[in-house]
Amino acid sequence: TKLLPAEAKFTAAPGTPLSGTLILTSGYLPMRRLKKRASSHFAIDLRASVGTSVFSMTGGRVYAVENRSDDSFVKIITDKNVIVTYLHVAPIVKKDDVVVPKQQIATIRKFGPNSEYNKEHLHVAIEYKGMRYNPEQVMNISQTNNTPDAILHFKEKK
Repeated sequence: TKLLPAEAKFTAAPGTPLSGTLILTSGYLPMRRLKKRASSHFAIDLRASVGTSVFSMTGGRVYAVENRSDDSFVKIITDKNVIVTYLHVAPIVKKDDVVVPKQQIATIRKFGPNSEYNKEHLHVAIEYKGMRYNPEQVMNISQTNNTPDAILHFKEKK
């Protein structure tokens, strides 16, 4: 996994992007098999129920918001020009809003009947200078592993 360059590094605020136990359902994989075809997954997926609040991992400006019937996202750009994307959400912020760490920015939405996804989840991606990075490296895993309200669990795909 490529490391986020030092000039772009930040640590996600505790209790974000979801409060409670974080369950990783799909990890950052440069190449994986998906429905019998090769695919990349330059993000992580966290299990979440419809209506669950989504909180910004960092402060910044809402760079882009898309609220479509088939899928939606919120993108926040930090003062270090890192873009953090939260996908499969119902946004509650709008473009150019300024957000602070731990601010609610969206809720998890239900997938439509034609969606290729079968379980609601939060898809989190990080981009810097056109390159994608594993979001796990900005989450303070060593700190959250010791608190009952924010534990990251890893599950193997079968």
